[in-house]
Amino acid sequence: MNTVIAISPVSVWDQKVSAARRWRRGEFNEELGKYFWQYRSDAAKSERWVTKEQLDHYRAYEQSKNAEWYSEHKEQHREVGKLWVNRNRSKTRSSQKKWRQKTPEKARMYAANYRQRKLSNLRDPSFIEGFYEIADRVTRCLKVRMEVDHIIPISLGGPHAASNLQVLPKFWNMKKFNNPNYRLPSCYITPAFSYE
Repeated sequence: MNTVIAISPVSVWDQKVSAARRWRRGEFNEELGKYFWQYRSDAAKSERWVTKEQLDHYRAYEQSKNAEWYSEHKEQHREVGKLWVNRNRSKTRSSQKKWRQKTPEKARMYAANYRQRKLSNLRDPSFIEGFYEIADRVTRCLKVRMEVDHIIPISLGGPHAASNLQVLPKFWNMKKFNNPNYRLPSCYITPAFSYE
């Protein structure tokens, strides 16, 4: 019995495009004197080239449409972004590292803003220093990297106060990330206790 394999026009189209040079949107072609906009699905005119004015017009239109969609779907956009980051931690970390190396002044500015948020929430600095000393001491004794963790992350409005701090191994702190509801092993759960 002969089996017939149907090849859709899209897959044939993809094969043609992948065989040819792949252009990126906005790339300039000196031979045509135009900018690349998109690949078309029809075989006759497979590429769409535009003038600089058209490129600017299309980009402005796309940006306005994207901004409009984002304003209507902020929560959805934020949730999808968080989900992607959680699934691609190593990729996120490497891209952040590259970004910090590429734009050190912006990285320093963001770090300074983070420190400022910490300082504005700061209560009883001498008591808080004790947490960092304990983390260092336990790290040296057990040879396991310990970190001071904010139970409710500063990015979610948690204070930089003793009542919001706990000492965790780096592994669990990285797993917890900025999720205050992350289920830690019972031996790491800080009991409800007020230091203030």
